[in-house]
Amino acid sequence: IFPLLTIATCVILLFIALKVALSPAYQTAISIITALFVFACVFMFIYYQTLIEKDRKISELEAEQKSNQINQLYLDILQHKNDELQMLFHDTKHHYLTLSSFETVEDVKRYIEGLYPELESKNTLRISNNKIINTYFLSYKNNDIYFKSNDFQKELDLKYSLLMKDNISSNHKILEINEDNLFNNLINSMIARDLPGMGDIDSSLYWLLNNIDEKYIFTGECSDEIFGGYPWFYNVNNDNYPWIRNINAKQELLNDNYQYLNLNKYLNESYNKLLINFEDSIYDDKNQKEWRKITYINIYSFMQQLIYRLESISNAINKECISPFLDIDLIEFIYNLPYQYIIYNNEKKGILKEIYKDILPKEIIYRSKNPYPKTYSPIYKNMVINRIKEYLDNPKSSINKFFDKDKILKIISNDSDQPYYGQLMTNIQFLSYLIQFEEWVKIYNIQFKK
Repeated sequence: IFPLLTIATCVILLFIALKVALSPAYQTAISIITALFVFACVFMFIYYQTLIEKDRKISELEAEQKSNQINQLYLDILQHKNDELQMLFHDTKHHYLTLSSFETVEDVKRYIEGLYPELESKNTLRISNNKIINTYFLSYKNNDIYFKSNDFQKELDLKYSLLMKDNISSNHKILEINEDNLFNNLINSMIARDLPGMGDIDSSLYWLLNNIDEKYIFTGECSDEIFGGYPWFYNVNNDNYPWIRNINAKQELLNDNYQYLNLNKYLNESYNKLLINFEDSIYDDKNQKEWRKITYINIYSFMQQLIYRLESISNAINKECISPFLDIDLIEFIYNLPYQYIIYNNEKKGILKEIYKDILPKEIIYRSKNPYPKTYSPIYKNMVINRIKEYLDNPKSSINKFFDKDKILKIISNDSDQPYYGQLMTNIQFLSYLIQFEEWVKIYNIQFKK
C-alpha cells in the first residue's frame, strides 16, 4: 500500500506544480523528480511482489518437504514392521503337515509343549520374581450412566478387570479420563502420530499412557489379528478390507470439487496390491485358504496401523510398550496352524482359551470379546459437535473445503452406532477425526494439489 500512496501523492504534487504559476525550469525540475519518484515506487511495488511470491513458493516447498518427511517416517515404520513379518509367509508348510494330522487339541498341546517346553509352566504375571505388578484399567467418566450395549461392545469391562486383579494379585489402578481431557488430547495425539487418527480412541490412549507410572508397559495388542478375534474373520468380505464399511457413504461426504477422488478405486487398488505377495499352500483346502488370507490382510494392514498408533503415541511421551503377542515365532506358528484348532470348540481364539482355561478365571476366558473402550458421554459428544459447527461456520476451514456441509450436519443429527471403520469409529469418533484433520492441516501447513 505504501508505494501506491506515494505514487498518488506524487501525482497530486505534479498537478499542483503545473497549475501554480512557476518558472518553466522549476516546473521541469519538479516533473522530473516526480517521475523519478513514481518510477521508484513502481519498481519497489514490483520488487516486493516478487519477494512475496518467492516467499510463498518457499513456504509451499517447505510444507511439501515436511509432508514428504512425515510420509517417509510413516513408511519407514511400516517397512520396519513388514521386514520383521516378512518371513512369516514363505514356508507355509512348516508345522502344517504335522498339525493337520492331529485329531484332538491335546495332541496339538503336546506338540506345542515339545516346541516350547516352558509354555505350560510360564505364567509371567505370577512368577515375576515374586513381585507384585502394577496393572491399569482405563475408565471413562459417566460411562456407567450412558453406556449402550451394541454388537461390538456388549458390556463394560470394569468387573472383569477387578476379577483379573484378584486372580493375579496385582496392584490395580483405575484411571478415569473425563470429557475435558479426552477432548483436549485430540490434538496432542494427532501430533504424536503426525497424522489424524482415530479421534478420541487415540486421545484416550495418549492420556492413559501419560498417566501410567512405569516406562515399560505390557499390552495385549494384536492377539485378535493372529488368533481370529475380530468378527470379520467369520463374515469375510473377499473383495476388500472387511473392517471398512459404507465406502459409498464416505464418498458422498466429499463436496463436488473433490468427487473426482474415487475412494472405491483407491481401496480396490490398495487391496489388490496388498495381496500380490500372498501365498497359500497346496495343502490348503478352501476354508483354510480363506482363513490364511484374512489373517494375512489383518497382519499386513489392520495390525500395522495399530502398531503405528501404539508406537508413535508411546514414543511421543517417552514410554515403551511391549506386546508379547507380536512375538515372531508365535505369529509364524499360529499362521501355519489349521484354522480348526484356532477356533477350537467353535470359539473365537479357541486354542488360546483352551491352553489357559486352567490358569485364568472362566469368566475371563469365555466372555464375549470387547474392543478397546470408548466414551458414551453426551458431554463429550456436545464438545465435539460444537467444535465441528465452528469449523462449518468458517468458510475458510478445511472441512468446508473438502466436505459437503449438509452431509456433515446430517451426521451430527444422526445417533447411529454402526461404525465407519473397525469396531469403534461411529459418528462421534468420525467427527473427532475431522477435528484432528482440521488442526492437522493448520499445524502442519498442509497444501493440497489435484
